[in-house]
Amino acid sequence: MALSSMKNPDPNEKKYQASDKKDIIDWYNKYYNSLLFKKNLYDKGNAYLPDESAEVGKNTANKINNLKYTYNDYNSSGYPQPTAYNLQNTINLGNPNNYFNQSKSAVLAHELGHVNQDEILSRQPRNLAIMLNRNQAVNRKNKANEVYEISNEMPPKYDDGRLMYPAFPSIGSYRQNELKDWIRHENNNPNPSFHDQLLGETRGDIMALRYIAAKEGIWDASSNKPGTFNSEMLNKLYKSKSLNTPEIKKDNQGNISTNEPSKKSISPSDLKDVAPPEKPGMILNRLKEKYSDSDLLYLMNNLAKINLLDSMKNNNT
Repeated sequence: MALSSMKNPDPNEKKYQASDKKDIIDWYNKYYNSLLFKKNLYDKGNAYLPDESAEVGKNTANKINNLKYTYNDYNSSGYPQPTAYNLQNTINLGNPNNYFNQSKSAVLAHELGHVNQDEILSRQPRNLAIMLNRNQAVNRKNKANEVYEISNEMPPKYDDGRLMYPAFPSIGSYRQNELKDWIRHENNNPNPSFHDQLLGETRGDIMALRYIAAKEGIWDASSNKPGTFNSEMLNKLYKSKSLNTPEIKKDNQGNISTNEPSKKSISPSDLKDVAPPEKPGMILNRLKEKYSDSDLLYLMNNLAKINLLDSMKNNNT
């Protein structure tokens, strides 16, 4: 093949791509074939939803393996281009200065957590409701109730008994479709200030924590038994350098500005053997702004063992 016909590599790729990209992708491939993912996706108490965990895991891994990558600093209008995953199965990994110079590994692991998220999250009504109900940053209890109601809806019928939506003949398929519409609307919220509250962002952050935990030999969600992530492991994870990178930006003159962590992110834990991170970066800062350490311990395991009604009732008292 003539050299002139070969595609020129993007000069930003070497600067902006995570050095452990292959390791991250390999880990995601193992995770989507793991017992933990299958148990997360199909909980027998999840409102008649069908067990399609193997198919969803395979499809998600295939999407990750066929991702396209761009490395754009700015968009066509000249504004800084964010690092993001879009539905065209492309991840843009722009200048780290645009995301306060956080760990490239954690950022890529977060973005890969968005792949197929509507399909995955819509099959986990218990976890959706718990994430919404436990969010300390904003009052989302009404949204938790919405999810609970959707996950208990019956397929509507005409007076003669015919299904109004015959494309969804089972209770589970109808409910899953309604939940998918809900989560799609949730994750497409156009309000930039609400970005960090989106459930897709929480899932992306949790997946980044899982990868960092596996990378540093603390706990591996792709191979360890479900439910085995404990508070001692959370304490170790909070000490990871990848998660304690201060949020800094440089302007065109080289002046540095720093985003200070929130008080919640460095406040004492509700778990006796967990110390707060010393210098929480973006991912820990926004997770701990929303959730207690007990909640994060639950989300890392994500087994949906908690009874939804009891969980919501206990959190309201």
